[in-house]
Amino acid sequence: MVVRRPSTERKSSMNRARRTMALAVATLSTAAVLTACGGSGGASADASRGGSAPAVGTQDLDPHPAADLRQGGTLKMTIQQWIGQYNPNQVDGTQGDASAITELVEPDLFLLDAKGVPHRNPDFLTSAEVVSDHPQVVRYRLNPKAKWSDGKPLSWRDFAAQWKALNGRDKRFAAADTSGYAQISEVARGADDQEVTVTFGTPYADWQRLFDPLLPASLNATPESFATAWAGTVPVTANAFRIGSYDRTAQTITAVPDPNWWGRKPKLDRIIYWALDGSGYVDAYLNKEIDYTSAASPEAYQRLKGDKGTDIRIGARWDQVTLSLNGRRGPLKDVRVRQAVMLGVDRSALAKVAGKDLPFQPKVLGNHFFMPNQEGYQDNSGGFGKRDTARAEQMLGEIGVAVELRKVPSNDYFDKYIHRSNYDLSQFRQVDQVFRSEAYGGYRTPQGDHTFTNYGGVSSPEVDALLREASRTTDAARQIALYNKADAAVWRLGHSLPLYQRPQIFAVRKGLANFGPTGLGSEQLADAGWLK
Repeated sequence: MVVRRPSTERKSSMNRARRTMALAVATLSTAAVLTACGGSGGASADASRGGSAPAVGTQDLDPHPAADLRQGGTLKMTIQQWIGQYNPNQVDGTQGDASAITELVEPDLFLLDAKGVPHRNPDFLTSAEVVSDHPQVVRYRLNPKAKWSDGKPLSWRDFAAQWKALNGRDKRFAAADTSGYAQISEVARGADDQEVTVTFGTPYADWQRLFDPLLPASLNATPESFATAWAGTVPVTANAFRIGSYDRTAQTITAVPDPNWWGRKPKLDRIIYWALDGSGYVDAYLNKEIDYTSAASPEAYQRLKGDKGTDIRIGARWDQVTLSLNGRRGPLKDVRVRQAVMLGVDRSALAKVAGKDLPFQPKVLGNHFFMPNQEGYQDNSGGFGKRDTARAEQMLGEIGVAVELRKVPSNDYFDKYIHRSNYDLSQFRQVDQVFRSEAYGGYRTPQGDHTFTNYGGVSSPEVDALLREASRTTDAARQIALYNKADAAVWRLGHSLPLYQRPQIFAVRKGLANFGPTGLGSEQLADAGWLK
């Protein structure tokens, strides 16, 4: 699971106190409104005011052939915080900006189109196919030109090391997600070092999401290297860009073209990522310090839409704004309190405020695994999706709950709070779960202090079993049914409260082509550039 760009500096802490539930919910609702970024009508009541949400997978990139772009130029972007862990498979490496940078400089074996369909990337793979169904066997053939920045060719050894680090059998590897890898029984050398045979002990429908990005064997060699070798740095790369510099003082990370890249040459000379608090994004854009920013909040959209040098680009991404309930400590250990909090939140009202004056307003979410404009979506919230303060107070009985808002620095939000389960209530975004099996780590039962990405620790054997079965099912209709059954159980547990699908609305500097909302597709910055 990738967690990207949370609502910054707003974290709620719920503590025991003799207060009314109404006060607690009012405080909670205020916090959510302050950080809300988009949405619309609820699952139980339609709150839409603008146009319809774009169809699933809608892109808005201003596409141009390479001949229309000039060679050179800089793309300046923001990230949420300074990044402390670049290993995307380590429990502390799931922050979305870290994943985006890693994906820029590491091998992406498959590229997703606008609808989320994976396609083999010929820069890294000459072939990849299922060669047996019983057992399921996948054979990969690596591009012989593909090399790591340390000069070593990509090989079956990289696959084997990644599988061993992520299959969950060696508990010393603090893996964020073991789904898919745990179902592999063997990774073996094929006809030569560039041919890889992967055998599954049980079928795995989403096999194309594995080994993507492929990471070097040196990272996955030991539990120590897995945890520390990429802490604050990316020492080995293999893609069109590499990391040129890290400037902690300026809070910038600069990516530059890799001169040893064997694929098509990027148009841009550099991409600069600037760690900046989210409250400063719009001002930075209007001051021409960055080249794009989100326009998905009413305030940002109103300020940005009239700028003469700006294109507003709109797409439909898998982007869930969620309220995480930490069931590992305090009053939220009690399922009745978690359910009461859910009943106390007026999600339709939040969405109306958050989506005011935007060009479209997606619906409030009734599902943890599907977006409203995706096939398979159904509202499984049951009695927990609509505000009912009377029922909430009845469920709480004599339990008193108060809510305290605690601001924390952006650079600490994930590293010291979310990843450490150091909160009671927290709002953040979960994005790009195009392969539904990616969600397993966020809902599975933690193993001691190892939460995977289930930071609130709320889980059950029923949910574990349903998600495992869904990942092993190759029949699409049955898989959808299993995920919806699991979703209904997740609602009953009070695991988290999905709020709404965040609009994908970008303000982009005019003249920047092949860049913008990617829908369900892969971001390909090697194609981006400035028009002649």
